[in-house]
Amino acid sequence: MYEFRDFDAYWNEPGRYPFLLRADGKLAGFALIRLIGPSDEGSSEKADGLGIYEMVEFFVMKKYRKQGIGRRAADELFRRFPGRWKLGVMEENAPALSFWREAIASCEAAEKLLETREREWDGPMLRFTVRKSAE
Repeated sequence: MYEFRDFDAYWNEPGRYPFLLRADGKLAGFALIRLIGPSDEGSSEKADGLGIYEMVEFFVMKKYRKQGIGRRAADELFRRFPGRWKLGVMEENAPALSFWREAIASCEAAEKLLETREREWDGPMLRFTVRKSAE
């Protein structure tokens, strides 16, 4: 059983985006994304009209790991929400940090990966930008 505070908000509040991950039509995991602000907020960069997003939760069931499902899902989600991204990894979760470094590096639209630390988070914080795709 999985518990998550504010889970209902992802289906009821604007700026929160829930996703179910599937493999061969079966539930394989989920992702929760949150819009945390406009990308030009507090930035000296040119305003691009895109948002700042946070990957709040990303989970792939153990039996579906190491099959590329998570990486493909991450790539699709990043491209769906172009802008600046923030993604925290718990200090003790070295496999997750490795996964995210690889997933971000393999996303052709992602750039400017920066690994930082924040007082409010116990572990590395990955920050990067996802370019808007040319349509």
